[in-house]
Amino acid sequence: MISAHLLAVYIVAALFVVCAVPGPDMVLVLQTSIGRGMRSGFAAAGGLGLARATHVTLSACGAVA
Repeated sequence: MISAHLLAVYIVAALFVVCAVPGPDMVLVLQTSIGRGMRSGFAAAGGLGLARATHVTLSACGAVA
C-alpha cells in the first residue's frame, strides 16, 4: 500500500506539471490572444478543443493509428 505522504507528494507534483507548466496549446492560445485579441484567442481555444475531441473520438473507434 502506498503511504499517505508519498501520495500527497505525487498529487502535488502532478498538479504542478499539469497546471504550472504550459504546453504548446496554451502557448498558442496566449500568443493568439495577445496578438489578435480575445475573440481570436477563444476561437483558437475552441479549435484546439474540437481537434482534441475529434482525436479522442476517432481513437475510441479504432480509426487512429
